[in-house]
Amino acid sequence: MKALYCRAFGPETDLTVEEIDTPVPAAGEVLVSVEAAGLNFPDLLCVRGEYQFKPPLPFVPGSEGAGVVTALGADVSGVSVDDRVCFNGLSGAFAEEIAISASAVTQFPRQYAF
Repeated sequence: MKALYCRAFGPETDLTVEEIDTPVPAAGEVLVSVEAAGLNFPDLLCVRGEYQFKPPLPFVPGSEGAGVVTALGADVSGVSVDDRVCFNGLSGAFAEEIAISASAVTQFPRQYAF
């Protein structure tokens, strides 16, 4: 899958689009096919290494997004494959897919576009 990748803290112009492995959801996680992602000031600070939280390098930035659940890890309840969800985490939204805690997703009504 394609993802916006941060290999070193610095200007956002240093980010690269790379082909990386599709994540596999662990227990308690869901895999979401990302349809939309928001760009927030903390995302830029993370990339620059100026935010209070520094993700381990390399990482995929992006703290929020929305998409469709494509797979479930073990012990997930309240979320199903094909559910439309929005999510908020620390990083990972700027990719085609994200594995994220099921507790970090919220149902996204079908009548709204991504």
